[in-house]
Order: sequence, then C-alpha cells, then structure tokens
Amino acid sequence: MARGSGRLSLFVLLVLLVGLVRVPAAHAVDPVAVDAVTPQVVVAGETLTVTGHGFSAAAAENVVTLNGTTATVTSATETSLTVTMPVGATSGPVTVTSPLGAATSAGDVFVPPPTFTVADVQTTQRLAYGVAGTAAVATANRISLLTIPGQSGHRLSLRLASSTFGSSTSNARVSVYRPDGSALVSATGFGSSGVFLDTRALIADGTYQVLVDPQGTATGQVVVTAYDVPADATAATNPGGAAVTVTTTTPGQNAVVTFDGTTGQRVYFGFSGGTFGASSYATVSVTGPGGGTVLSAISCGTSCRYDTTALAATGSYSIRVDPQSLYTGSLTVQLYDVPVDGAFDVVVGGEAVTLTTTTPGQNAVATFVGTAGQRVFVNFTGVRTEPARTRRCWCAGRTAPASSARSTAARPA
Repeated sequence: MARGSGRLSLFVLLVLLVGLVRVPAAHAVDPVAVDAVTPQVVVAGETLTVTGHGFSAAAAENVVTLNGTTATVTSATETSLTVTMPVGATSGPVTVTSPLGAATSAGDVFVPPPTFTVADVQTTQRLAYGVAGTAAVATANRISLLTIPGQSGHRLSLRLASSTFGSSTSNARVSVYRPDGSALVSATGFGSSGVFLDTRALIADGTYQVLVDPQGTATGQVVVTAYDVPADATAATNPGGAAVTVTTTTPGQNAVVTFDGTTGQRVYFGFSGGTFGASSYATVSVTGPGGGTVLSAISCGTSCRYDTTALAATGSYSIRVDPQSLYTGSLTVQLYDVPVDGAFDVVVGGEAVTLTTTTPGQNAVATFVGTAGQRVFVNFTGVRTEPARTRRCWCAGRTAPASSARSTAARPA
C-alpha cells in the first residue's frame, strides 16, 4: 500500500507541473488581451486583424469596437480576429469583448477624416496631456493624425508651436474631431508662430482626433501639446471688501471673481500684481446679472483699472480674467464702494478751500458765484496721493471770465 500511494502522489505531482507549464502567466492574470492590431490606418470597409488571446473561436461570440463603434467580425480563432471596419468608425483604441471578458488595445487605430485616404496619412501619434508631440509631414499633399483621449465634462485646449510649414497662416491648417467624427474645431490656419486653440468643452467620452493638414506643396512639422483644462479659478468679493487674488495654472483656464451689487451703486475696479508677463497677455471684463457686458475687455496682464461705474441693476456681477494664448498667472482684484462726489463752495476773493476725496474713483466738485465779464484767476495747489488713488487737489492755474452765475472751479479726476 505504501509503495502504491507513493506512485500515485508522484503521478499527481507530474500532472500539476504539466498543467502549470501549459498555462501562461499572462493568461492567468488577463483572460482576454489585445496584443496587436494591423494595419494601423484604415477606412470604412477595410479589414483589421486583431491578435491576442482569450477570444472565442465562434465569430458571433466576439464583439469588436473601434472608438465605441461596433465592427463586423468575419472570422475568429482563440488568438486572432478578422473584422471589417464599419461606416462612421473614427480613430481610437480597439476593444474586444468575448465570453471570457474584455480588453482594449494599448495603441490607437487611425481613421482619416472624410475626403482623405489611407495613402494620405504620413504620420500618426497618440498624445498624452501636457506632453508635447510632433506632427511631421515630409511629403507634399500628405497629412498627420494625432489622437487624445477625452471625457465628457472635461475641457480641452491645444497649442501648436514651432511650425516649419511656412510663415503664412495659409501654409497649414489644424482641425479637431469629436469621437462621432463631427468637428470640434473647424480648419484653422497657422504660420510659423503656430496657433493656440482656446478651451473647448468635451461632451462625449472617447478619443478625439487632431488633423494637421499642410496646404499645397508645404512640408514640415509642428509641435502639438494638449491640455486637460481644469475648471475656471473662482473667488468672491464685494465693493469695499478685501482684495482677492486669482491664479490660473493651465493654458486655456480663466478666472472669475463675483460680487453682489445694487442699482445705482458706484464701483471702482482696481487690478494689480499681474504675473502674466505683459499687459497684453491677459484681459479683464465685467458682466452683469443677466450675463450682458457691463465693461468691455481691456488688457490687464500686469495692472489696469475701470474708473467709477454706476451699476444698472441689483444682482450678481462677474469679473472675468482671460489669459491670452498659453499664458498663466495671477491677478489681484480690489473693488471700492465709491461715495458721491464731494461738493465744495468757493468764494471769489475768499479763502482757499481744500478739495478732498476719500475713495479711489471719487471726484470732488467746487463751485463759485460769478458775474458776466468778471475776470477770475483760479489757482490749485497741493499734492496727489498714491497708491490709494485718492487726491487732495489738481495743480493748475488760469485767468478766465466767468461764463455763468455758478461755475465749476475744480474737479479732480
């Protein structure tokens, strides 16, 4: 009995060892895998070959999609599938679903937009957010295709730089397509300085395609960088309240500062400490409770101001800080609740009167009584204080006839 038991144990051990050898580790971890897809560029009606493992030998038991569009499986083995690309398929990864599970290719298959053929595509590349890629076209009348994964609710901006296609914006064009093939960005020309495609909201999950299309005989390359743009930076303040600083971190991101205002309220807008690099590298604008423009955009990459503005309605107002192109930075926003302008009476030949303003954006008005033909010399002395932008006087002097019974003598700006 002991000898028989020993032979049985040895036999079981050998069977187990053979079993371990026959089951590759990758198969044990990934029941289904897509190892390769050929060719890399196809159009509708053409054939793709998908190799891997975990497929069903029954063609009908495998579902193959390209960027979410279902293809037709025409033949199958456990390691290879032959599929026909359907009309409407767009560039993206291939996913295979079999009775054992599902797997997606590591790379993309590229489908040129309508009017282009497989032969037109010279280079392809899959982009990663924030990592520069190169679209190169060395032969005239060819194109380059790039892909970038996208998610509904996210936002995308694109920078094209260091172009060698030519200095004119007619030398090359860039377009961006959604997963369903519709245009997210229509053909936009760019020259040697490139172009920045400002933030677009993505409304569908899937792979988005970038087409770089040199025009005529132009050849060259351009560096392409995609950005996953976060939500706009936000802050809140009120006229007379504390200053707030907003910061953008990603090309294409804006900043919005909100405040509540009332009808007739007078507000002075001060902006300072901008780090965008130059005045023209960012703009500011103000919209009212209904979304309409209250103050049009002005350059404000370093500092700027809007003089006193009377609000036309009660509600929430928005100040938009809009960096231009790829620039990012910070800007400090300070709002002042401006009181009514100061009113002062001056007597011709009498004692001097001091005109004082207490809040940036506030003016002062001095009036005096005069008669027709009376000659009056008006003298201003004093200093202008900074940086609060309040003033004690405006220095000037003149002799002029009084033209009315009551004249304005001084109004510091």
